[in-house]
Amino acid sequence: MPVRIRFLHVNSPERGRPFYKVAKQFTSDACFRKTVQIRHAGNFDKYGRLLGEVVLPDGRVLNKELVKQGLAVHFKKYSTSTEYANLEIQARKQRLGIWSIADYSVGKL
Repeated sequence: MPVRIRFLHVNSPERGRPFYKVAKQFTSDACFRKTVQIRHAGNFDKYGRLLGEVVLPDGRVLNKELVKQGLAVHFKKYSTSTEYANLEIQARKQRLGIWSIADYSVGKL
């Protein structure tokens, strides 16, 4: 039975927003038809999605990779992780992904 995952610590662009397709393709390339692990505490959101981090076959965490590439932001409303906060700061400094847009507003995700 398939399980839908809500990536912990991050918020990615919604359909129709800048970098949505890039983030979706990056995610697909990283894990489609691959065996991944999900780090979770057994919690689900109101839509029935398991809250977790996706650990790729090479050990990298997809959630972190999305933030590193500027394809997601640290979701500060639900996460106090300093690691994710620092990854976002680095992506901003390098103007990667969504941070390459001069007037990008996180609220527009």
